[in-house]
Amino acid sequence: ILDPVAYSISECRYEVLGKENIRILGKDYKLWHTRSELTSLVPVVAEEWIDDKGDIYKSEVWTGILNTISLKMSKQEAQEREDRTVDIAYSTVIRPDKELENPREIRSMTMEFRGLSGEKMDSFPWDSRSQKIKERKEDSFIIQTGSVIFDEEKAVSFPVRKEELKSSLEQTLFCQSDDPDIRATAERIVGEEKNSWRAAEKIAAWVRKEVMPNYNVGFASAKETLKNREGDCSEYTVLFTALCRSIGIPARASVGIMYGGSFFAYHMWPEVYVGEWIDLDPKWFCVDPKTGVYYTDATHIKFGRTELDENLFREMVLSASEIIGKLSIRIIKYK
Repeated sequence: ILDPVAYSISECRYEVLGKENIRILGKDYKLWHTRSELTSLVPVVAEEWIDDKGDIYKSEVWTGILNTISLKMSKQEAQEREDRTVDIAYSTVIRPDKELENPREIRSMTMEFRGLSGEKMDSFPWDSRSQKIKERKEDSFIIQTGSVIFDEEKAVSFPVRKEELKSSLEQTLFCQSDDPDIRATAERIVGEEKNSWRAAEKIAAWVRKEVMPNYNVGFASAKETLKNREGDCSEYTVLFTALCRSIGIPARASVGIMYGGSFFAYHMWPEVYVGEWIDLDPKWFCVDPKTGVYYTDATHIKFGRTELDENLFREMVLSASEIIGKLSIRIIKYK
């Protein structure tokens, strides 16, 4: 079958286990019991109980990220249930042992991670100044994150032409940086500026001002976001990235978690190359009161990266798999 996550053909094994008696919502049925296994980037196992007409009465699905149970019922039955409303996104958040005060102002933070393997921890990006493993223990890891206040005088001029940065400058399926409207918009935003960091700050400020938060938007492309001017963190990120790339500033996306509202939740934000890779979140950036430089707070924790190409959803799944529902965070200190 066509696997939309891996953007490839994947093998699916489907097995009919036979008819069996099953009780669902207080009623007895004799239904066909089936089991399917999708061999994919994140394996999916599903068991279903189906009648002779093919109607599904019960479904159980297991993945590396989320497990669900679905039951057949009438509209009236569903509306009368006390548990009729479930916020799946809310159910996947990570609550630390204590609440953080003024999270957007946090410049450094030390935490203890539990529940993840050493192999999984090693797969996270540790090659920037914003996060590092400070200590490895038998069953936990001490993590340190920090905001990078970049010195704009050290920024390279753009357009940047380096072969090793080519993938962070190219147009992709979601990031249409060659689009004339996107390029014209970026040129209007930066004007005569040639300092890559100052230009990136201008683009971040413009995106924050022009894009309105809307969490009901699906994953829109940069071109769609430029037109509709709404979305969540992914739309802010793809538009910022496309605007930067269109004028020769390398940019890519980070995927991970960010603190807000008493918990860490899944988040996406950009990194921009200005001589080194620096986080610059157009939705949540802060301004240093002494220098006026934009920075990203230390509650942003990176699990992976993506160039926003056809591998996007695969990379997002990889970053979240084996983390949601397993990772626990203890706050040691922050300031």
